[in-house]
Amino acid sequence: MISLLNKFDDKYIIKEEDVLEIISFYLKSNDLSDFLKDVNFDNQANYLAYYDASNNTILLNNERIWRYSIKNTDKLKLDYHISDEYYSYFLNFYYISVLFHELTHAVQKLKYNDSKSNSLYKYLYELCCLLQYSDLSFYNKNHDLLPLEIEANNNGYFKAYQLMTYTKLPRKEASLMHLKYLKSLLSNYRRINNYKVLAPMDKLHVKNPVIDIEEIYHLMNKEKLSKIERLNYGLDITPKEYNSIEKEKEKILLKW
Repeated sequence: MISLLNKFDDKYIIKEEDVLEIISFYLKSNDLSDFLKDVNFDNQANYLAYYDASNNTILLNNERIWRYSIKNTDKLKLDYHISDEYYSYFLNFYYISVLFHELTHAVQKLKYNDSKSNSLYKYLYELCCLLQYSDLSFYNKNHDLLPLEIEANNNGYFKAYQLMTYTKLPRKEASLMHLKYLKSLLSNYRRINNYKVLAPMDKLHVKNPVIDIEEIYHLMNKEKLSKIERLNYGLDITPKEYNSIEKEKEKILLKW
């Protein structure tokens, strides 16, 4: 893994064999061998990437992932005037964030099957599975509000940012990757007033009565989740907690 990160300092662009190396490293580090059996590349697929929990397989559409990476890197370059010298770092960052999004889904299945996992996690996992298999159109339409997808988005950006800090990318430029993670944390939250923040789970509950919001918050209070855990599941946070993330974002933006 370190040798691959060193290559990034020479404007190296991640290849299929590198993807397999990253996944192999992550499998061994997280004891995921029972929950990820294969990785396939399919440029005809109508998605960026997909973790198939039924057969423990990750499917990647390389062409779509690269279009996604280029689009987002070009936007960052335009917004923050990033030097071409660092362009490849951001391409790799976005690709790796997609990869770790799918790897997080494998980890989620592992956690669900772990008897030590808390009752709320199991409830949310089962809720997402129920919504996916009982009403796929609803699931797809509200994809970014679902707990498992929120956690995968956040974790994808965080893991990609962590890896890129081991390269020679300057801290100022790397801070934009951290900013992307912070934006992801709050992406579906909305500040209502000084006393209330509307959470993704609240939005989801309004759209589908199958979601027992009282049971979810009962379990949340029982498990005493941290701020980051609640953000990763799209659950209630306080205005003070919301503001703490906003302040982190502002510190980064002041550099630019």
